[in-house]
Amino acid sequence: MTPRGNVDARRAAGLLALAAALAWSLKLGLIVSNGGENLDEGLVAVAYMLGLALFVATGAALGLALTTGRAAWLRGFGALLGPIAVLVLVGVLSSVGEPLVGDAGPSWLPDEVEIGLMVLVGLVAAGLLLRRRPEPARRGVPVR
Repeated sequence: MTPRGNVDARRAAGLLALAAALAWSLKLGLIVSNGGENLDEGLVAVAYMLGLALFVATGAALGLALTTGRAAWLRGFGALLGPIAVLVLVGVLSSVGEPLVGDAGPSWLPDEVEIGLMVLVGLVAAGLLLRRRPEPARRGVPVR
C-alpha cells in the first residue's frame, strides 16, 4: 500500500503478469495432455481468455506504474496504451515464433508458440516487478 492507501501499480502489474503466465501455462498443459486435439474449446478456451484478460490488465497496471506521479491525463493515457502494447507484443511474438519452430514438433506447436513465449515474458516481468526495491538511504535524519 502506498501512503495514500492505493495499491502499488508496480506490484499489481507483477501479480497480474504472474497470474497471466500461470493461466497460459495451464492452457499449454491442457493442450499437451489432450494430444493437441482440443485447441480452442472447453477449459483450453477458458484458460486462453483468462490469460489474455490478465495480460491486458497487466499492460494497464504497467502503464499506470510507469506514469506514477505524473498528470492524471498522462496516467490515463498510460493505462490505455499499456494493453495495446501487450496485444502488439503477442502479435510480434506470433510472427517471430512460428518461423522459428517451423515443422518441428507436434502439429499444434506453431500455433501455440506465442503462448509459450508470452509465458516466459510474463514470468520475467513478474520477477522484475515483484522484486524488492532497496530502501533509499536516509541522510540527515537523526536517530532517536
